[in-house]
Amino acid sequence: MEIKQKLEEIGLVGKKADVYLAILQLGKATVVQIAKKAQIKRPTSYDILEDLLAKNLISQSFSGKKRYFAAEPPEALKSLVKKQEEKIDQLLPELTSLYNITPHKPKIRYFEGREGLRQIYEEILKMQTKEQFYFGSIKEMIDVLGQDYLANWVKRRIKAGIVSHAIRIKSKEFPIKEWGAGKEYFRDLRFFPIDIKEDITNLIIFDNKVAIVSALAESYGMIIESKELSTTLKYIWRIVWHASKIK
Repeated sequence: MEIKQKLEEIGLVGKKADVYLAILQLGKATVVQIAKKAQIKRPTSYDILEDLLAKNLISQSFSGKKRYFAAEPPEALKSLVKKQEEKIDQLLPELTSLYNITPHKPKIRYFEGREGLRQIYEEILKMQTKEQFYFGSIKEMIDVLGQDYLANWVKRRIKAGIVSHAIRIKSKEFPIKEWGAGKEYFRDLRFFPIDIKEDITNLIIFDNKVAIVSALAESYGMIIESKELSTTLKYIWRIVWHASKIK
């Protein structure tokens, strides 16, 4: 197996392998020299060089107005394999939850950390029914997602025409009008009949799914795809809605 093919197998596909090999052989070289050695067009080489820089496989230096590139020790290639392993580790919980799913088995996906929880909210924006029902707390949502992200998400929900039916905790509200009730915000809003001091999970029912998003201290979430569960929780939501306060 030739060396270029081996490099492609660890992530340096196509011309990236050619450019990397050219730099290894040239030592310190300009873009023009590298492009000539790799037998590629100079504009193409710029994008590839930036990618190799981002992967920490090469370094750059300047002499006057000239920009030079040089290869890092080949041991740096090990970092590519390590990054691939890290990505697989991040995917494993979700892939495992999808494994061996039968038509009568709920589909459960697990998410961790702020970015993972934001993935849940991104999926909510893709719902088919254009209607969500949720129990939650504005304070916990801001703690979990970040105020800027949440404000932008609400704008995108409104733009998508998704109606939000919300039951929230009165004492944990924020004075932001776009997060209140009103047709222009595509939101019905009531408040729990009792005050809740503890951190709580946010529960969102949409399509045939139930999203559970924890408070920041635990920072986990999941989406359960189950028609029976979503129907059951929607009935519970309606019972709490009728007992809740408008103001």
